[in-house]
Amino acid sequence: MAGPPDSTRIIYEALTLEGGPLTALIGSRAWCPIAPSDWQNTEPAAIYTFLSPVLDVSTRSETGEVSIRCYGGSSRFGDANDLMLLLGQQLHDKPFDLPSGGLAYVWQASNNPNLRDPETGWPYAQATWVYKAIAKQ
Repeated sequence: MAGPPDSTRIIYEALTLEGGPLTALIGSRAWCPIAPSDWQNTEPAAIYTFLSPVLDVSTRSETGEVSIRCYGGSSRFGDANDLMLLLGQQLHDKPFDLPSGGLAYVWQASNNPNLRDPETGWPYAQATWVYKAIAKQ
């Protein structure tokens, strides 16, 4: 029997899905749990962290929450907030069949626009998503 879903990879693939409205701006700039040290918020990006994942070995699935920060690639709150809106268009209430597995569902649970990173001062918008990831058969 194959192992559990690789939720980090599955969320990455959903965020960078070819043809998606978010992907048009971030390309492959989606990282978990931190951005690379050479990224300086000059290009839009998404950074995600998993909160309370629960693995179900019998169904090879994982449920939980993922927090996604959207950085707009500028010093403007509006750019970060716009990116969060595109995130919603790309993910909310859609099932995904991806190369690394699937998402049975992904729903936006909360959003927080107009935030500022305490370390860098960069503006970002953050949304928390409830998901169910499924291992590839």
